[in-house]
Amino acid sequence: MEVITDKGKINIINKTPHEIKLLSNTDRIIFSLPGTINPPRVKERKNSTKSLLINGKDELKIYTAKNTDVENLPKPQENTYYVVSRLVAEYADRDDLIVPDDFVRDTNGSIIGCKSFKKIERSD
Repeated sequence: MEVITDKGKINIINKTPHEIKLLSNTDRIIFSLPGTINPPRVKERKNSTKSLLINGKDELKIYTAKNTDVENLPKPQENTYYVVSRLVAEYADRDDLIVPDDFVRDTNGSIIGCKSFKKIERSD
């Protein structure tokens, strides 16, 4: 979606599977971004396994895992932000990735929108 800001035109593209609504301070919908079918995901590699026996008969496996790559993430484009999951933003560590923030919930606790986006800085 192309948005006109005080700094010029930018594109905001939702790369999550969920519709995202940006809400004003009065909860008015500023814009809505449809979800995507094939969102970026962090791939992982599972390593060694620990097994625990539950109630003497059922096995519970606990793996160690390491993030290895991000799949389905578009290349950066000028004046474009991609809305992604927090995990994708943390792992990819790119300046054009944003995540929803300041969630607004209905009376059942379900998210109905957000009031802002944020960039995630990797803590090294």
